[in-house]
Amino acid sequence: STTSWSDAQSFTTPSLASVPVLGSQSTSHVSNNSAHLHAILADDGNAVTNLTYFYGTSDGGNTPASWDSNITLNHSMQGDQAVFVNGLSSGTTYYFRSLASNWKGEAWSDSSFAFTTVTDRTINTDENEPIGSILAELNATDASGGAITYRISNGDNNSSLFSIESNGTLKNASILDYESGDTLTITVQAKNENNVTTYQNITVILQDVNDPPSHITASNLTIAENSAIGTVIGEFNATDPDGDTNITYSLPSRPILSSLGKLQVWLDASESEQL
Repeated sequence: STTSWSDAQSFTTPSLASVPVLGSQSTSHVSNNSAHLHAILADDGNAVTNLTYFYGTSDGGNTPASWDSNITLNHSMQGDQAVFVNGLSSGTTYYFRSLASNWKGEAWSDSSFAFTTVTDRTINTDENEPIGSILAELNATDASGGAITYRISNGDNNSSLFSIESNGTLKNASILDYESGDTLTITVQAKNENNVTTYQNITVILQDVNDPPSHITASNLTIAENSAIGTVIGEFNATDPDGDTNITYSLPSRPILSSLGKLQVWLDASESEQL
């Protein structure tokens, strides 16, 4: 019999494990009710490491029971690690602090990180304003003082009705009609130079403006020549978009229509006049 050997393979035994080390913390994509919490795992201590993010409306320090909520990211890799939290309250300041742990021990981040959720905004405007009318000037701030750009988030049902300039000027991109819907909502995204974003929900409430009657119809506009004065030629009917039923009728410089829409006029068959 013969003996054969496989190719030689190399392996490295791990270094001695140590307590993990955490770096800085931050947030991104902060909205009115959610945020991404970031923590940098600078060193996992050569062992499987879990990251737990404690958060709430008060700073619980390094006492787990003092925090409102927590979420754990198991088997975390070294580098920037983030978790998504929702169910937050609009316009509220929150705190979070991260804890890294492995079989060798645990380590808290140096301090807690504070952030404030975005406050929803309501804008009131009249219906039927011309396209391009300014509805609001939106302003966000960047902690590092960098430039901020704005856009309306894709996918919103009403996004096509509005436009926003890069400086935060919100305008209407179409004629907004109260009768088609008096409340419209959109989401606006603000982004800094490092592509860190935040979102704000905008509610646009339309104020009803008295619309003129429309859809004027007429029936039986015929009459025999030499008919007596006051003969009814036909009836006009109109509808009012606002639902007003008190509609009166008139012809320019010719007060010949009654409030009931009855047309009363003397015509000669030879005239080519049309009404």
